[in-house]
Amino acid sequence: MLGLVEHTEDDFPFHIGLFHAEEAFDTVKSLFEAEIAYLNEGRMEEWRKMRDQIDAPGLLLEPIGPGKEQNRPLIHIEQNRVWWR
Repeated sequence: MLGLVEHTEDDFPFHIGLFHAEEAFDTVKSLFEAEIAYLNEGRMEEWRKMRDQIDAPGLLLEPIGPGKEQNRPLIHIEQNRVWWR
C-alpha cells in the first residue's frame, strides 16, 4: 500500500483529496514528482511515458468502505494533494 486517499471534493471529471503517504510511497515518489513536472510543463510525450511507468505495476484504488475499486486510475499526487478519475 502506497498510502491513503481522503476524498474531500469533486471537480468533474476529477475527484480531489488529501494523500496520506505510507513508507512504501518513498519507492515511487520520484515517478509522481516527475509526472507532475512533465504535466505542468506541457511535455506530453514524457508525461505519457511516465504515466506508463506509474501504471505498469497495476495501480489500484481500493475503497476502505463501500464503493468500487478503480484499476489503473489516472491519478496525480503532488505533496499531500491528490486528484484522480
